[in-house]
Amino acid sequence: MKLVLKCLLLLYGLPQVLQTHPLEEISCTTQRACDSNLECLHGFCQCEDGEKWNGTHCIVPYDGACQVHQICQKGTSCVDNTCKCLTNRMLVDGHCIDVPKKFVPIVAQNYKKEMNVGLENLVFDYLNLELLYNLYASFFSRADVSLPGFSKYFKGHSRHMGGQALALTQYINTRGGVVNFKTMGMVDLCGDVKAATKEFRIRPHGSRPNKRRPMSMICEFIADNKNSKKNREDQHAAIQEIMSTSPGLTGLEDQLAMEHRLMAATLSTVNTAKHYNDPVTKHNMEEFLMLERPAAVTKLISRLRAGGDYTLTEYEMDMELAE
Repeated sequence: MKLVLKCLLLLYGLPQVLQTHPLEEISCTTQRACDSNLECLHGFCQCEDGEKWNGTHCIVPYDGACQVHQICQKGTSCVDNTCKCLTNRMLVDGHCIDVPKKFVPIVAQNYKKEMNVGLENLVFDYLNLELLYNLYASFFSRADVSLPGFSKYFKGHSRHMGGQALALTQYINTRGGVVNFKTMGMVDLCGDVKAATKEFRIRPHGSRPNKRRPMSMICEFIADNKNSKKNREDQHAAIQEIMSTSPGLTGLEDQLAMEHRLMAATLSTVNTAKHYNDPVTKHNMEEFLMLERPAAVTKLISRLRAGGDYTLTEYEMDMELAE
């Protein structure tokens, strides 16, 4: 069949387009009946996994995994086993085009649905932390806890998280996306604190040697008082238990777990932006990747865990945070 086609082309000069045919029409009984980049499967010549038929050849689409023997999409080449745009070319609407020489390169929107979902979830993370830190600030300002410096500290972090949520929402709006807000609950927040503490291997402990404290103590105390009517004796007993296991350290350990979780979620969105070739989002999300925040919390925790008189160390830190 191939020989007949070639003879017809030589004799009559038939246009090259006549060689284009649907892949399902190319039947075969042996591998020799198929072109070099086709495989004979189930009686028909077929492309390898990950390739697409363009009417004449099997090609690997942009950003697809490739080997040296495979043909990449027009305008791309196999670099590091991936089909990428050639030098001085850029991807726009799924096609590699020449980069303009006299103008600033066109920046395609390329804002995917999957990218919006990732950013939307990150907005929820910021809003959850805004609420959580605000509740911790309220807890530390209680008369029976009386750590105003820690209260001011968490209030400031709550404002920061609210600002980040607003900035990220505004960015989503500028890209044509949307944020579908949902309700938040204390029970879910406490579950997140407990899960994060376990995930990032933050081992909560009290001021006394070898004394472990329950994870998310403060969060669960706030949630319990909000959702039930405890008498004063029960509330006093719960507060005494928290006070005996170093409240300042307890709050900072919870914060460190949640900060680590937030940075992991932010890094995930950066990787998602890289995957979908969205350099605008990648650049913006790298600005949200504040790795210095967990490091700063870790320093405070180390001071309180250093040993010696915990009550004095906590008091001195509270005074510093209140300034």
